[in-house]
This record gives sequence, C-alpha cells and structure tokens, in this order.
Amino acid sequence: MEEELVKAETLRELLHEQQAVFKGLMLAAQTQIQVHRSENSDSIEIGSQKEGRIKIYGDFTKKTEFAQKIKDAVEVLLAAQSAMPKVQNGE
Repeated sequence: MEEELVKAETLRELLHEQQAVFKGLMLAAQTQIQVHRSENSDSIEIGSQKEGRIKIYGDFTKKTEFAQKIKDAVEVLLAAQSAMPKVQNGE
C-alpha cells in the first residue's frame, strides 16, 4: 500500500513537471509564431476639418482596388455628413 502511494506521488510529480515543460514550450511557440505585416501602408485623406475627413488605406500599386475603396469611403463620408444636423451661423 505504501509503495503504491509513493508511486502515485512520483507520478504526480512527473505529471507536474511535464505540465510545466509543456507550458514553457507553448509560450516559446507563441512568441516564435508572431508575425508583423505592413499591409495597406499607403493612405490618402479626403475631406476637410469643417465637413469631415476620412482616411483610406490601401496599396497604391493596385489602382482599381484603391479607387473602389475611395469611392466606398466617399459614400460613407457623404452619408455621415447628411446624418449630421447642419450647423448655422457658427453655432
């Protein structure tokens, strides 16, 4: 009986050590997997401070896609402007 308790305790200690090693490996794997990419690093800003501005990010070398982003952004900007009450006389 006592021998079985010693074996059980030894197994628990081994399991605990293996868990610690596994945790360390997982942390190491997570730090090695991190990737930093810089996509859509080009940008253009449209609008004014008074009427509202919008900044569009994209890739200038992909002109068709970027032009579509600009069109979509302008639609959103115009919708936002029309939803805001007009300020008159500087109020």
